[in-house]
Amino acid sequence: MNIKHISYYIAVLVCIALCGCSDVQNKMRRATHLLENDNPDSAYNVLRSIDVSAFEYDDYGEKAKYAMLFFDAADQSENTLPPDSLISLAVEYYRVRRNFNDLSHACYYKALLYLQSEQYDDAAEMLLEAERGAMLNKGKNIVLMGKIYSSLGDIMSFQDNNGNGRAEQKKSVEYFRQAGYLKGENEALVRLAYTYTAAADYDSALIFLRQAQRQSLDSTFTGQVLQETGRMYHAADIFDSAAVYLQNSLRYPMVKYQPAMRNELLAEIYFETERYDSAVIYAEETLKHTDNPYILENCYAVLGNVAWIKKTDKFIEYLHKHQECADSVAAIMRQPHLAEVRKTYEFKTAAASRKQTIWRIALFAAIALAVSWLIMYRIQKRNIRRRKEQKKLYSEQIKEQYEALCLQMQHDIAQAELRIEKKRNPADTQAEHRQRLVDILKTNLHLNAGNRNFFEFATSALNSLPEKLRNINSELTDRDIILCCLLALGLKNEQIYIVINCKPDALLKHKQRLASKLNAENVKAMQQMLYNMVIE
Repeated sequence: MNIKHISYYIAVLVCIALCGCSDVQNKMRRATHLLENDNPDSAYNVLRSIDVSAFEYDDYGEKAKYAMLFFDAADQSENTLPPDSLISLAVEYYRVRRNFNDLSHACYYKALLYLQSEQYDDAAEMLLEAERGAMLNKGKNIVLMGKIYSSLGDIMSFQDNNGNGRAEQKKSVEYFRQAGYLKGENEALVRLAYTYTAAADYDSALIFLRQAQRQSLDSTFTGQVLQETGRMYHAADIFDSAAVYLQNSLRYPMVKYQPAMRNELLAEIYFETERYDSAVIYAEETLKHTDNPYILENCYAVLGNVAWIKKTDKFIEYLHKHQECADSVAAIMRQPHLAEVRKTYEFKTAAASRKQTIWRIALFAAIALAVSWLIMYRIQKRNIRRRKEQKKLYSEQIKEQYEALCLQMQHDIAQAELRIEKKRNPADTQAEHRQRLVDILKTNLHLNAGNRNFFEFATSALNSLPEKLRNINSELTDRDIILCCLLALGLKNEQIYIVINCKPDALLKHKQRLASKLNAENVKAMQQMLYNMVIE
């Protein structure tokens, strides 16, 4: 097999794969179009023909979209709901994406599955999550909100909490009415009437049932209204009217549990009116249509009672089956009530919200800390740069001051020499040593070469001033003697504190201490004393 043949086969396989993908996409687009045009039955059949394995393994987005379309079509057409795995994948997918619009729908569909299997606590939790998602979507899913509250009301009615169930059904009616969804409004009105029937408020129940019948859109719903009207009359012990309405309801199309419910109600009515043969016929007909323990419990009760009255052998069999159904109903009733589920769900939601808030605060704090550190680092770096620039500028200024001081000191020393010459004519050697002292001060103002040379030349140039000072006070330090020599030369303060490297305040205090050591009254008297010691 050459390369040309291999390329041909690869191209064929790619085309087949693309055609398969295209077929799936076309079917999903067709189903979407059918749903938008109120044809859910056809959409359901189209979606059921799609093989889930045709999707890519990791293409979760397309799988979630397919699940949503499939469940929407099944819900609207009242067909069998698809497998739980599909909608569970959609719920997790939209949770991760935080797509609250699709998440609320997915949670509602998953709640329908739980309701179908009579897991009311799990159904309630899914409905509460759907409610939260719909609210986060800012009220755009009005129809969905109506369905959610209607299902919550059903759960409360199943749990004999008709007061709260009535409140939920009223919310459902309002949402459907606001959305202009007449079918949903009518179904909610029937459920609302059921809550009044359970509370023995038959007049109110009849008002809502008649309103729903006036607004009926199809024969299936008309049969449902007749069924609930018969149930209401049965609860009110008006058996003749109940039997009439229920018999009439059997003439209309029925879906899901409706055949079983209508036959079971007729079986109870005929048993209570002592028409036992008719009661058995309708009870046995009920067994063909349902496995719901609520309905079967009443059917087996009717059959068992009839068997007991007629003394037949099936009494024990019906008694055991009735007990099994009663146990199933009791197990269902032991599930947490919606109020408890709501409280638990709100606690979990609040805890998750607090945890999320803590993480956000921690993240914000970390970011703030990092930004603060960065700002401090930049400020510190800027300050270091500025200090370097200031230090450089200060050094340049000191250098300029140093050069200016050198020139000034030359002039001042020359003037001091002239003043000294006027008072006393020193020997040539003394003038020579003084000149050398001036040279030392010019070249080394900070006396970094040591004090020895300074003292030698100061002794020659200033008429042995260092020795005279030591004779006055032997505790004078070298720094004290240097300051006295500079004062004797007539240097100004701003020149002296640069020469001996001290601050102006420190220089003033040094002068005052030095005057005290030389027994002078003040600094001025000390300067005059030094001047006299030089010219003597």
